[in-house]
Amino acid sequence: MINPVLTPDYVFDIALNVWVRAEYGGISYSDGKEVEERIAGIINNAEDLTTLSAELASHCTDWPTTYHLSRKRANLLRPFEDQLRGKSVLEIGAGCGAITRYLGETGMEVLALEGSLSRASIAASRCRDLANVKVVAEAFDHFKPLSQFDVVTFIGVLEYARKFFPGNGVDPVDAMLAMAKSLLVPGGKLIIAIENQLGLKYFAGFPEDHTGKPMFGIEEHYSKDGVVTFGRKELGSRVNRTGLSAQQWWYPFPDYKLPSLMVSEAGALPQDDIDLIVVVRSACITDPQTPQSISFNQGRAWPTVIRNSLLGEMANSFVLLASDASFSQQCPPLAVHYAADRLPEFAKKVVFKRATDGTVIAHQIALYPSAKPNGNSRLKQRLVDQPFVKGELWQDRLLEIMTSPDWTAEQIHEWMKVWFDAFCSLAGITDRRNITDRRVSGNYLDAIPRNMLIDRSGAPIFIDQEWTLVDDLSIGHLSFRALLASFSSIGTVAKPRDNAQLRVLPLITHVMHCVNIDLSECRMKNYLQLEAQLDRLATGKQTYTGEALVTWLASLELRMFDTQTPVHEKLARRDEQLAAVNQALAQRDKQLATVRQDLARREEQLGDILGSTSWRITRPLRAIKSALAVIGKHVNREG
Repeated sequence: MINPVLTPDYVFDIALNVWVRAEYGGISYSDGKEVEERIAGIINNAEDLTTLSAELASHCTDWPTTYHLSRKRANLLRPFEDQLRGKSVLEIGAGCGAITRYLGETGMEVLALEGSLSRASIAASRCRDLANVKVVAEAFDHFKPLSQFDVVTFIGVLEYARKFFPGNGVDPVDAMLAMAKSLLVPGGKLIIAIENQLGLKYFAGFPEDHTGKPMFGIEEHYSKDGVVTFGRKELGSRVNRTGLSAQQWWYPFPDYKLPSLMVSEAGALPQDDIDLIVVVRSACITDPQTPQSISFNQGRAWPTVIRNSLLGEMANSFVLLASDASFSQQCPPLAVHYAADRLPEFAKKVVFKRATDGTVIAHQIALYPSAKPNGNSRLKQRLVDQPFVKGELWQDRLLEIMTSPDWTAEQIHEWMKVWFDAFCSLAGITDRRNITDRRVSGNYLDAIPRNMLIDRSGAPIFIDQEWTLVDDLSIGHLSFRALLASFSSIGTVAKPRDNAQLRVLPLITHVMHCVNIDLSECRMKNYLQLEAQLDRLATGKQTYTGEALVTWLASLELRMFDTQTPVHEKLARRDEQLAAVNQALAQRDKQLATVRQDLARREEQLGDILGSTSWRITRPLRAIKSALAVIGKHVNREG
């Protein structure tokens, strides 16, 4: 077998399903033998290998499996799909093939390079049904193909240059960029995805992704032979020095690993008629790498960053497209939001783009229009373009309430009442007596707070009414759905006035009661089961069922982190709490010692009694008494 892109010393290894040189032993990069064997087993045994495979998504149970199998990975390159289709691409650092798979499905001629033999084999298995994908096990610095490529990608790779690429007297980062440039055809594109050294989340205390240490990158602890990331200006300058002076920047959120939002350079600038704070904030709340402890709440900080034109400088990651030729004059969208963690027939993107008259339209577009939903499903989807409405998302008002210290359930009641009044007005409900089980049209399934805006005039507007039910639904169910969705999307909260309010189920029950809706245990179980069914219909993933659902909700608590109290006050409070605990333990020890002394005294008294003359003399009498008791029981049974 011959590959026209490779030199003759590369042969096809049937066991690994990759192209490799006979003497190649692989690089030392690994997620761990157990992890990679587990991922290999999942992929080797999978029937559905596609980018939106529900089968693979069901195995996302920890960070490694989520990173390598998540349906969100491909969102990173989706904005450039039209530019990539039909091109030749060299993917440097294919990993376990998540991006490789997407590139192959897009119709590119893909040569995927992976330094690890085991990971190269996994990537090849992920793409085993795609004839346009070839996987090569090779270190990048030893790779000498016979042709150039339209596109070269570094997705989470450039940061490892100093560990795996020889510099030969120059910074290995620059040497790696220069080699990538040499492999591009004239006018070709280099695509780089990398963490921002100065990303907002790293200031908030998120650990540096490669070392696991907070502030590692911000304080410049990088070494000459370790991982490294860069800020926007430095990364752009390094790429520019290679001759790739035409640059197009995009900002993925929460970062490049599992993005649900891609913001362009134009979208990153503050504008009077569009406010992307809502979608940026929402995307960052879902970051699965959020640590237990943070310095501040990103959701509250992004508005300030955006108003001061710093989104591009402080985005958590970058996607940089660079070329030696100018990009087309076609204006890219301001942003694209993806809902890809679904079955293919329901996957969509929302493209925020200016129309010819200058207005911004939110275009709702199916990612896979040829995938048709089950006509018998009770869940239906409607995708309708809408003008962008600038206003306050009602979900964001809840965030502001619950990230302010000393928040109360009464504040949430007032927040809930505004939404409930707006919904009743929308549905034409005037009589609110005995409303819990009253049925309304399934068209209102998405009329919940996270889809409601308060516009500049103070009027509520429901947006993005994507989901509908064939059946009617009860107002009790809709209210429960509204609160559960809102609390599940809130991220971390500040310390409430009463810590009991951190428990989600009692909080939902209380707030629903305040709008005259009774959440009985029977209703709660029914609502939960319905929500689980709807989630399964949309995503294809099986979550909790039956009593496990109830157990999950009963144990669900909001994550609290106090960002407003100075650290020394927190430590003093902890010291006071520790002293109180130690005092209580000392008191318990004292009580326990008293009990033990009393027990010892009683045991001594018992010993004196058992050893006394009177106890020995009365032993026959005690035996006769016991025998008579047995005879009496026998007589009673016979009678």
